[in-house]
Amino acid sequence: LTAANCHFKRIPLLFSLSRASFASHQIKKALYAGSFDPPSTGHLDIINRGLCLCDELTVGIGINPMKKPIFSYLERKHLLEEITKDHGDRVKITMIEGLLVDFMKEADIDFQVRGIRSYSDFDSEFSMGLINRNLSGKETVFLLARPDHVHISSSQIRELAMFNQRLDDFVPHEIEEEVYERLFEHYKDYPTFKCKKNGK
Repeated sequence: LTAANCHFKRIPLLFSLSRASFASHQIKKALYAGSFDPPSTGHLDIINRGLCLCDELTVGIGINPMKKPIFSYLERKHLLEEITKDHGDRVKITMIEGLLVDFMKEADIDFQVRGIRSYSDFDSEFSMGLINRNLSGKETVFLLARPDHVHISSSQIRELAMFNQRLDDFVPHEIEEEVYERLFEHYKDYPTFKCKKNGK
């Protein structure tokens, strides 16, 4: 990804990021964290655009003991590596356990990137951004989802698969077959999965 591919330039004052915070490191590091169960085209878009704001982007796969993801950590890591391999060493995929702010301090992250699809997204992300800033002094940059991505989420992908359905462009084409093969295998014994496709 080059500067020519970015829709905006890396500006130190963008989204309230102070000059002081950018001056502290020669290499600017950002974090994009999520469950990525599975990765979607919306996730990939935020990754691509997030790279316009930093030199190195860490994609953190959050491990929440209260949730039971369909895709294991290693499966999600593999899928994310597949869709970001063109960025080389500018993108790093890793696991995040515990508090996000602790990881950011340990990894020397300058700021985090979050995607916003709706007002409800902003409401929850804004509150979390304030909490994270109070705990770590790190800022959060909000990137608005593209209009054709606002309806895409990992939960929607899983729900459609539970009914033996899939929609084009919800999952990056590099991993699309692998993702749906895994989801259909997971849901094959669900009563909902027995429904015939397209109502036929």
